[in-house]
Amino acid sequence: PHVIVLAGLSTNPSGQHVTSAQFTSAYMAVRPDVNGYWLNIPAQGTACPRCGTPQPKVAVPLLRTLARSAG
Repeated sequence: PHVIVLAGLSTNPSGQHVTSAQFTSAYMAVRPDVNGYWLNIPAQGTACPRCGTPQPKVAVPLLRTLARSAG
């Protein structure tokens, strides 16, 4: 009960195509159990050779929703 759980959300996990709806669904699925998040917007490189082009637009709808609810 005293553990802080942090989770990463990726817009392009291991090069997989993710839609904004899937990204938001992943957030909602773990929201009750997670205390905080970090956002990954990976690009192809040595750390992720399969990542391809960064996809920041995948996260925009969820980030806008969270910003509205915080304000």
